[in-house]
Amino acid sequence: LSEITRWCEQNGRELVAVFTDAGISAYTDKIEKRPDFARLLDEADAGAFDVAVVHTLDRWARNSAVLAQSLARLGNAGVGFASVTEQIDHTTSAGKMILTTLGAAQKFFSSQTGVHVRKAHREKASKGIAVGPATTHRSTRTGRASGSMHRADE
Repeated sequence: LSEITRWCEQNGRELVAVFTDAGISAYTDKIEKRPDFARLLDEADAGAFDVAVVHTLDRWARNSAVLAQSLARLGNAGVGFASVTEQIDHTTSAGKMILTTLGAAQKFFSSQTGVHVRKAHREKASKGIAVGPATTHRSTRTGRASGSMHRADE
């Protein structure tokens, strides 16, 4: 938020609202799955602000269809879009092309990360190593502290 605040100050903008979908991935395929994101777009349609500012493009959307839909809605509402990190001007044709290209690249890299994580999980499982998040639980066995982290098969 500090980067967005700084950007607003440097560009003579007033920060009027903050929208955060905590714990919800920007990779989702539907705007409706991100309630605050959907509310941001609704408020843009209503003219509540004139520029949507995001820290990085991948926090906005990592799905190319959602990126295109959301930027079209902003454009139709006369609302600009700014990414602090990428420094892209979405009001120009070149800026729109760059955003579309970056969005596609981010979707690719996000998908590739999933491929690598699944491969690592398969390799661990084939070696008998526990896969998935470690669990925290209480143990009454001698030598184990309450709330310690350990594999379930120990």
